[in-house]
Amino acid sequence: MVCLLLLSPFGLWQSCNILQTPPTTAHHQTSQNNSNYQWSRNVSFHQDYLSVASISRAKTGIVKDGDSSTGKLANYDEPFRTFLGKRVFLAAASGDEPSSLRASAPSKETAAFSKNDWVQQSKHQSCFKWAVMTTIFAPTTALQRAAALSDDWCTVVVADTKTPVDYMQQAQLTSNHSAKVVFLSVPEQERMAQHHGSVASRVAQFVQQIPWRHCARKNIGYLYAIGQGAKFVFDFDDDNILNLETTKMGVTAVVSPVANETHLEDVRVAIVGEKLALNPHPLMGATLTDSWPRGFPLEYIQDVESHGTVAVTESMYPMSRIGVVQYCADRNPDIDAIHRFTKPLPMDFDRSIGTSPLLIPRHTMAPYNAQATVHTSQALWATLLPFTVPGRVSDIWRGYFAQALLRDLDLALVFAPPIVHQHRNVHSYLADMKAEEDLYFKTRALLNFLRNWKNEEARKIPARMEALWIDLYERGYIEENDVYLAQLWLGALVEVGYCFPGIQ
Repeated sequence: MVCLLLLSPFGLWQSCNILQTPPTTAHHQTSQNNSNYQWSRNVSFHQDYLSVASISRAKTGIVKDGDSSTGKLANYDEPFRTFLGKRVFLAAASGDEPSSLRASAPSKETAAFSKNDWVQQSKHQSCFKWAVMTTIFAPTTALQRAAALSDDWCTVVVADTKTPVDYMQQAQLTSNHSAKVVFLSVPEQERMAQHHGSVASRVAQFVQQIPWRHCARKNIGYLYAIGQGAKFVFDFDDDNILNLETTKMGVTAVVSPVANETHLEDVRVAIVGEKLALNPHPLMGATLTDSWPRGFPLEYIQDVESHGTVAVTESMYPMSRIGVVQYCADRNPDIDAIHRFTKPLPMDFDRSIGTSPLLIPRHTMAPYNAQATVHTSQALWATLLPFTVPGRVSDIWRGYFAQALLRDLDLALVFAPPIVHQHRNVHSYLADMKAEEDLYFKTRALLNFLRNWKNEEARKIPARMEALWIDLYERGYIEENDVYLAQLWLGALVEVGYCFPGIQ
C-alpha cells in the first residue's frame, strides 16, 4: 500500500492506494471482502487535485494554470492514465458479442439457480412493468404506493446491510400487494453472488462486484427486473411518493409512471441553441425563480439562454423513440446543496406552465436522476449506476453517460410533470455538498467531452458502452472498478436474455 500526504485547498489529506495487478481475464475477479472496496476510489474525494494514479501515469498539463487568488482546476479533456484491463466487447472488431460471453449450456446447478432467481415464480410473469428501489430505512409510503400500482406492475426492493431484516413484516402490505413485491434480502443477495457448479455466472460476478452501503446496490434490482422480462423500469427512491388520482369511475388509485405504453401526449420539443446543457426547471414551471436541478453545470445557472424555449408541440410522441422519462417532484425536488442553502423550500412545479412533457434536444444534455425515472425497454442497459463515485454523483453521471449513447439510438430524454412528491429523508446539506464536489467541478468538462465523443469501431451498444466507460476512466470521471462493473453488467444482461437495441 502506498500512502501520500497531499496538500489541497481543503487542507492536508492522507491518500492511500493499494496497487493492483491488472486482470488478465475477461472479468475482474472480486474475492476481496467488503472493506477492500474502499480502495476503488484511488484517493479521497479530492481527485480534482492529485491521485496516486495520476502521479504514476500523468501527462503534463493536468492541472490548469492558476494564481494565488483563484486556485487551480484539473483538466479532464485529455486522458492522463491508461486502462490496462482487457477490452471484452471491443475485442471483436465488429462490435459483436465476443464468444467468451455467449451463454454456454449451463450445468444442472446453474440452471436451477437461474430458474429460482431470475425467472422466479409464475406469479411475477404477468409483470412487464417494474418499480425498483433500495433502502436502509423502515418501509415508507413510497413502497406502499408502488405496491398498490395496477396488476401489470411489480416492485423489487434491494436491501443493504442497514435495512431492517423484518422489512416486509413492517411493511404490513395486503396479501394482494405483497404478492407483487420482491424483497432481496442481504442473505439472498449473498446467495446470488455465489458461483454454482462449473460455470462462472456473469450475474454472480456482477453481484460480487457491487459494494455494500452504496446506492449502487440498486443495480441488482435493475438486473432482477430485466431478468423477469421488464419492458419498463420505474427507478424511484424510498422518499419519493407516487401521487393519488381519482379515476373516471370515481375510484382513488395510484398514478402510474407509465400511463400509456405506446406514446406520450402533447410533447413540447425544446430548443436551446448551442448550449452544452438545458435547464428544464423554468419550462417545467418551477415555482422558485432561477432554479436548477442537481447536476446542472454551475457555470450556467444564471444563463437564461440555457432555459431554452419550446419550438413545437407534438400531439403524440411514440414511446419507441423515447429512452428515458424523468418525472419532476413537488415539495422537495432533486436539487443540489448550493440550491438548498440559497433558496427556500418547498418548491413545486406549476402545471399552468409545465403543462406537458418536455423533450430535450439530442445535441444538448440535461441531468436526470434515480429518484423518479422511467427507462423504456430500449434503454434498460442504461440503468447501470457507477459505484466509485459518491451516491450524490452516481445517478447524475449515469444519466450523462447514457445520453451520449442514447443519441446513437435516436432515443430521447423527456422531462414530465410531477407524479411524485418528495418527503426527503434527513440529510446534512454540508455532507451533500461534500459528496457533490464532482458535480460542481467536473460537469461542464464532462459535457464538453461527451458532446464530441465518438467511437466508430464499436458498432453495437455493448462495445460502445464499454469504450465510453474506459475513456471516462482514463479522464478521471470514474475509477477502474467501474469499468469492470460495466463489463460484468453487459455480460449479465446477455445472460438474462436482454436484447440490445441496434445503433441507428
